[in-house]
Amino acid sequence: MYSSLTRKITYVLLTLSLTIGGGSARAEDTEIYFGGGSTSSTSIRPNVLFIFDTSISMLAPVSDGNPATTDPSRLTVMKEAAIEVIDDLEDVNIGMMRFTNRRG
Repeated sequence: MYSSLTRKITYVLLTLSLTIGGGSARAEDTEIYFGGGSTSSTSIRPNVLFIFDTSISMLAPVSDGNPATTDPSRLTVMKEAAIEVIDDLEDVNIGMMRFTNRRG
């Protein structure tokens, strides 16, 4: 059975060997975003995933400093901004995902 120190040394050496021996991999994907590098007549459309925070903290109002006005919630401001951004997109594949504080 390994002692605690021997086990730690083994883990460190294993980690170092995997880090150094694993090499590095790089992918050149700028042509996806800038439209270059495609030999066919159809260009590749970028994929964009929007992750929307719908947790309970988004119900808090966004204060503009004026107590006389009713401040919209963070969720309302996020929805308006998302609609504006998505309406301005062209030739982009989009996906939407919801982040919440509940499991699932």
